[in-house]
Amino acid sequence: MGKSTCPRFSEYFGINKPQQELDFVDILLTTDLPVYVDPYAFKVGLDDKAVVCNNLVVDFFETILDCIRTGRDHRGRRLLDNLNEPNETRLGVSSTSPQGRGVGKLQAGQVYDKLAKSEAVKTGLLRDLSDCELLIPGISQDKISDITTNIIRGELAAFTAEQCFKYGVPLRRIPRGVAWLEDQHAWKNDTAFLPIYENSPIILIPRWMIRRKIAADHQEYYRDFVLTFLQQENLDTASGLVEVLQNGKRRVTKKRLSEQYPCNKDWLREFSEKNKEVFDRYREYLNDKLSEMNGSELEKFIRDVQLLHGGSPVILGDVVMGDKNTVHGNVNAGLVGSGTINARDITVYSEAVNNSALDEATKKTLITAREAVETARLSQTDQADVNDSLGRITLELEKKVHEPGLVRRYFNRIKEVASGVASVLSSAKVIKDAIDVAA
Repeated sequence: MGKSTCPRFSEYFGINKPQQELDFVDILLTTDLPVYVDPYAFKVGLDDKAVVCNNLVVDFFETILDCIRTGRDHRGRRLLDNLNEPNETRLGVSSTSPQGRGVGKLQAGQVYDKLAKSEAVKTGLLRDLSDCELLIPGISQDKISDITTNIIRGELAAFTAEQCFKYGVPLRRIPRGVAWLEDQHAWKNDTAFLPIYENSPIILIPRWMIRRKIAADHQEYYRDFVLTFLQQENLDTASGLVEVLQNGKRRVTKKRLSEQYPCNKDWLREFSEKNKEVFDRYREYLNDKLSEMNGSELEKFIRDVQLLHGGSPVILGDVVMGDKNTVHGNVNAGLVGSGTINARDITVYSEAVNNSALDEATKKTLITAREAVETARLSQTDQADVNDSLGRITLELEKKVHEPGLVRRYFNRIKEVASGVASVLSSAKVIKDAIDVAA
């Protein structure tokens, strides 16, 4: 058996254990896993490490907010300038080799300006780093994950060394990069003992920290809390949006509300300031929402990503890790029904759609939508998000009984950043019907 072209950390360093038995995420060394470090996991964590990480994130963000409120903009910008792309973790969104989306020096100024200009900072509505996903345009889950990773890099480096000592993985003392010091309210550059792969350091992430999607989600907040509140408010005031059905019941659809109140973060901030109880209710909901991926879920997820990038079989007992030979029939078609589809690769996606059980009209619409992504003027991050949402819509439509609410959720994510792509998708009857049902 030859070496995998997309090896896992455990495979490369000879750790003969499946993901279920490892405390760290068994990352792929030649591509990123689309999962994220969620700072909200620290808020609800009960062990000492969760408390330490939470305190670091809270102190960093409070220091930035204090710089804004006291007019020390130069210091605030310098603090953000230290946020680098955490390529060492192999987490996040990329289509080929690992590449983080951290806040570089150019973006640091933009991020600081967005925070400084936000009324949510001045009013005190924005209190946590996670709140930025809800209220600050341009700051989404990938940046929040990368910022968090930078802040707790010292804790992550220590965890990595601990796991490597446990399994006999060789380490080298190298520059670790900056990490936040709570007692000094400042960054510190230091060295650490880390494993090396092809002359690049690796930092491992504890399983309990990662999520497929970070908890705070402005689309979810808008759809399930804000629009629900507005439905009742309009019913109570008998507004012009109220419809009277044949049976005499009155209703206000979320579809009509969304047409009058389109989802954008500036509007969400204004709404939340006027209706703080709705914002607080969503925050309380987040405390119960969080659940880490269990070992089996993470194992399957990693295996699917590894298959897409040419992974080879690694068999541990009854656990098959990255065995591309276990996919029977047409490989691309199998990927559609297996829980993942590589919509970022237009060729792979088109083949997968063409080999799916979808009707021809829907296939044509999906492929046309994917082609539209190529011509849309999107950032790398937005393009990845749109493609991922398109892939999830495709998977949902292929199910014998699909969930309209999920189709609508993914459609709205696309519509937010790529209205042209959304327009193409809405021309498909099955998608339009799902959106209308979920309204």
